[in-house]
Amino acid sequence: MKRVLIADDEPIERMIVSRTVEKYFSEELTVVSAANGREAVEQFFAGDCQIALLDIEMPGMNGLEAAEQIRKRDKNCSIIFLTAFDEFNYARRAIAVRAMEYLLKPVEDQELVAVLEEAVRIAEEQETDREAGEKKSAEQISAERDCHEDTADTERSRIRLQAVAGNIQAFIEHNYMDDIYLEIELWRGSVKIEDWTVSGEGFIDFSKTASVAKGNTYTLKVYAEINNVEITPVSLTKTYR
Repeated sequence: MKRVLIADDEPIERMIVSRTVEKYFSEELTVVSAANGREAVEQFFAGDCQIALLDIEMPGMNGLEAAEQIRKRDKNCSIIFLTAFDEFNYARRAIAVRAMEYLLKPVEDQELVAVLEEAVRIAEEQETDREAGEKKSAEQISAERDCHEDTADTERSRIRLQAVAGNIQAFIEHNYMDDIYLEIELWRGSVKIEDWTVSGEGFIDFSKTASVAKGNTYTLKVYAEINNVEITPVSLTKTYR
């Protein structure tokens, strides 16, 4: 049986999630529980888990920090965040640890079950691949590793990241439309073209043109803030000859 780690500092929340797992996955998953991030890492290191269900806000070590430790040890563990906190920065860090999913509490049983079914499928697929790999000779593994293993891992990660990124994008659009500020400037050399600057809140849909002269260098400077957090500015420069 596969092992699923459930980490939450609220005993009732741990109990609810554990019962859901036991109800729908009694023949596929064994539950391991932890009351905080540090315990989660210890439990994971004591006996590797194929799936980790982590709350984010926990005392001591939070779920994101625990996920980073887990990811260092196991690149394939399906990490699922289950949290009541809808901060954009949390979602951004979830992408960094290649989280499979980011669910907001309270989560419906059907939604959690659907995500766990996919996690179980991935774990079974990885086990099959591993068993098949063990049957190959050392020479075959060495010859094929660069061509196939990294490509397969990258493709699986890309698909999972696309799904997570899509969910986070929808979450941002739903929760932060009024908290996004964007400003775009056009510069000719060191001179700012004042009548070209565009700024506003929310997602801005606009088109704007400018006449350019040969021999000059033009730069677009993009500034953005999300929920009052400044994003690293971006500059695009082109010289017209």
